[in-house]
Amino acid sequence: MNSYKDEIKKIIPIDKKIKIGKKEYQKHTLYLSHIIEDYHLAYTKAKENEINPNSLASLKKGNVKRKKRYEENEKVFDDKSKPDTIRLIAFFENLILKKFLDGDYKLAFLVLSLAFMFRPQTEVLLKRLFFFHKGYRISLDSLIESLKFYEFTILSPSKIVSSTAICIYQYLKHVAKIEDEKKILKFIRDIINIHFSKHAPQELRKDMFEREFYCAGIFNQTPIFQWYVPKEKKSLYYTDKDIEKYYEYTNHLFNDNTMFNQIIYKLYSKNMPSKTFMKDTLTSKEGLKLIISNLSIAYVKNPSKLMDFIYEENRKNSFWYKLKSIFR
Repeated sequence: MNSYKDEIKKIIPIDKKIKIGKKEYQKHTLYLSHIIEDYHLAYTKAKENEINPNSLASLKKGNVKRKKRYEENEKVFDDKSKPDTIRLIAFFENLILKKFLDGDYKLAFLVLSLAFMFRPQTEVLLKRLFFFHKGYRISLDSLIESLKFYEFTILSPSKIVSSTAICIYQYLKHVAKIEDEKKILKFIRDIINIHFSKHAPQELRKDMFEREFYCAGIFNQTPIFQWYVPKEKKSLYYTDKDIEKYYEYTNHLFNDNTMFNQIIYKLYSKNMPSKTFMKDTLTSKEGLKLIISNLSIAYVKNPSKLMDFIYEENRKNSFWYKLKSIFR
């Protein structure tokens, strides 16, 4: 993860140390290296068309194959002779696939981005919460398994390069807190021109990073962000109509009878103000706008694959892991 160490040191000469497991790391070097490396791997796979053969991208554009997949999943879910896990995977897969068939790409990619961004933290947390609840655990395992179908969506290498530039900018500006815009832009240009040269954009300007960013898809489990270039001045990618729709969805999720609300209750039952804050944020239009507009920043603060690595290293050094290893 330190393959970009020398380049990063030029823009972040003084780094702070963090401990992961038994090792110490330079925090900004670790995080920024991971972000660049992860996008470079996605970029390489896109150039070589190296995708999961059982993924949304493999169905190509258009709805003919997607509809066939959807109908096959419906049959699997209706077949009570099949194991619950298999039926639930088909059910969860179809929840998103239906949005693609309906042409609601904005919502589909937004939900997928959230799912892949927060999967490590959510998976660990919910498995702990519902350790003794078999039904919830089966549902959670099936949901995570269903996401494998969406690990690759149709995206060009140039879009992955744009997302790389956006995420580097967001990290340097909002996490590393570098104020010199010229330095930031030079660093991004150098990284893109050296490591992504074939699809490097002709120019990178400060105003490009002042635009609205939106979720454009998933590639190699990595969320891909794009800057929105409006056809009309001041128009937004996520319109008031979109926010209204998402507002209705989140209000429904927080209905007292939903599984989601039960999860939130379990999470925050000892700290009700936190639950109230989360509910008020997710079920207010302004709160939703804020969350959506800051998704790329949220991602670079906690890149999902790096979170997997950190969790695994810390788990290996936990008391219970060491105790279990003694009795193996």
